[in-house]
Amino acid sequence: MTLGTSNNDSHPYASSATGSNRTLVVTSPTYQEKLGRLLNRTQPSTLQTYFALKTMNARHSSLAQPFRAPMDVLQATLMGTDPSRVPDRWKTCLEETNRDLGQLLGHFYVAQHFTAEDKTAMLEIIDAMKQTYLTDMPATTWLDNQTRASAITKLQAMSSLVGYSMADPNVGDSAALEAYFEGVVVQEGDFYDATTGALIHTNKKNWGKINKKAERNWMMVYPQLINAFYYPTKNQVLFPAAFMQKPMYTRGSPEYLTYGAIGVVTAHEITHGFDSNGRLFDATGKLQNWWSNTTAEQFVAKAQCFVDQYSNFTITNPKTNKTSAVNGQFTLGENIADNGGLRKAYEAWYQRFKGGSSTTTNNNNNNQILPGLEKYTRDQLFFISYGQVWCLKSTPEMAEALLTMDTHAPAKWRVNGPAQNTPAFAQAFKCAEGSPMNPAKKCTVW
Repeated sequence: MTLGTSNNDSHPYASSATGSNRTLVVTSPTYQEKLGRLLNRTQPSTLQTYFALKTMNARHSSLAQPFRAPMDVLQATLMGTDPSRVPDRWKTCLEETNRDLGQLLGHFYVAQHFTAEDKTAMLEIIDAMKQTYLTDMPATTWLDNQTRASAITKLQAMSSLVGYSMADPNVGDSAALEAYFEGVVVQEGDFYDATTGALIHTNKKNWGKINKKAERNWMMVYPQLINAFYYPTKNQVLFPAAFMQKPMYTRGSPEYLTYGAIGVVTAHEITHGFDSNGRLFDATGKLQNWWSNTTAEQFVAKAQCFVDQYSNFTITNPKTNKTSAVNGQFTLGENIADNGGLRKAYEAWYQRFKGGSSTTTNNNNNNQILPGLEKYTRDQLFFISYGQVWCLKSTPEMAEALLTMDTHAPAKWRVNGPAQNTPAFAQAFKCAEGSPMNPAKKCTVW
């Protein structure tokens, strides 16, 4: 797709390459075509109402309670919660401030809660997971030599960003933050206008990046966010500082707990580079096919096993006794990453524990059994740690809504699905062959 640019330098988002054409990557062309047709045949008054509702939904939390009440009732009804239970105002203010001035808050979070030792530990875990992949690639027989070589190249080129953004702005640098937020005005008693000004500032900054080279030290999320990401267009994994806390990570914990939690999620993000979407991008982050036809067909066949398996997983609404199935196609990318993540993390831990990087045996790399947990083996504790990561409780309405909104499988199946497909789990817990947690047919890609 090409985009013609006008010669209008006065526009705040005007391109520096005025009068030229640019190529844009459109990842959902069918959607864009259908959207265009829908907009053309829709009455302007309907579109105005729609955009007004979208704006109210996005900004209503910045208003005083009487003005936000109708939208709160609507959202509570959709999510199955009590509309009379309104969050304390300070929580709303904190959430809004975090959204609009997140780098500033992140600066103080990093100073108090993220250490150089944390960053070193995370980088070592990333390296261990990548090394496990590199070790396994030659034995992955369904890959032909050409595709295997490209996969190894992509894995070796995959970069990582841990803790916080080092550019646009550098969250660790007070002067850089002050310069970045120059012009943003925050006055007491003017909350809505303050949030509006901050949003405008952020949008201008983002649009100003058009036609500029991507900054690899820029983390697209704030350091206080508890999440992790794979960024396909940069071939990069991102781990914000707040990700390194319980239940993902605890300083000094035995490695069987650490690798069962943060190790699995680390391998999950790396696997995203080779899932149903990530595999479409090459080592440089370019949308380009690097698969041979034969190997691509093998991948699709292996992925179909996950589609079929997860489509048979269900959740039940106890209020209505309605049973709803997981959409195996919709959740495919995350399911591949969940399964690959568990397998690779277990393999990485097991090799380290059995002496891959130490001459000792039982206390290899801090693998001592913790007091009170003697009845469990280290292997069992690895998988128990994994299960704790996805502990979740939600209303039945929310659970049903997530089936159509969330590309992850429900929490129960994020745990049980990969465990069913992992032989080491069945061995650790002595699950009988053919039992629910040790089915005869197991799905695997990586």
